[in-house]
Amino acid sequence: MSAAAYRVGDWFAIPLADGTFAPGRVVFHTPPQGVLGYVFAPRPTLPTRAELADLEPGDALLAQRFSGLHIGDPWPLLGGAGDVDRSRWKTPEFETDLRDVYPEGREVRVDLVDDQLRRVHFFHAPLSELGRRQYGGVMGAVALERWLLQQVRANALVPLRTQPWWDDPTPVPPGTGPSPAPEHLSDRVVVVVPGRGRSVGDMVEMTLMLGLEPEVGEVDGTMRSPNESEISVYGPDGRRLADRVLELVRPLRAPALRLLVRAGDQEWTLRPHE
Repeated sequence: MSAAAYRVGDWFAIPLADGTFAPGRVVFHTPPQGVLGYVFAPRPTLPTRAELADLEPGDALLAQRFSGLHIGDPWPLLGGAGDVDRSRWKTPEFETDLRDVYPEGREVRVDLVDDQLRRVHFFHAPLSELGRRQYGGVMGAVALERWLLQQVRANALVPLRTQPWWDDPTPVPPGTGPSPAPEHLSDRVVVVVPGRGRSVGDMVEMTLMLGLEPEVGEVDGTMRSPNESEISVYGPDGRRLADRVLELVRPLRAPALRLLVRAGDQEWTLRPHE
């Protein structure tokens, strides 16, 4: 899609592979493409804005950070932008599983963030609370669609009002298990194409869509601004993904390209033609 067509407070719907639609609301927007959205249980048909009027924030299944590139197309935008009451639409706590780092110690790190979704504090929680807060990474739209459907089918998502960071949390529903973190499409490469025209950006996007192997990464979409295009690609291993993207874009006639790579907690820039 083009430059962001949505605003804080807007409602949208995520179309899932089984034909259902999961309503969501933009609660935070951190440019150029970061969104924190509340996502609710899927519905059998595309809802209207009026049909969502009675949804309560605590009934949402996710308060997740993800790419907003699909909001508007192919995720229908339902409107409703306006002020978001932060006392009701809360900033969540995010968790990171630390068992690989501290196998004998405190296994869950909990991050507290500000209104720009930047970490301002953290603490450790017992392993028994793993899966009771929000996944700490940023997901691509493709990853969110697939993971959400998997978790709904497994009855693995709990309403936000049952999570420890909610005011007066209610008990977890019987038979509901903790939600595991996504196991794929977590790292990211953004290919920045300077210039006002669409042709080079479209060429880069199509090259990546045709050339990337699914196990290496998937194109999430293109964000356009007056001076450049940004093509986002997600994959399980940011370094491997960056190497493959470099192979694909180097032959193109686009000498000013640059790649913004994020792998785990590390970020760096690559210039294919330098």
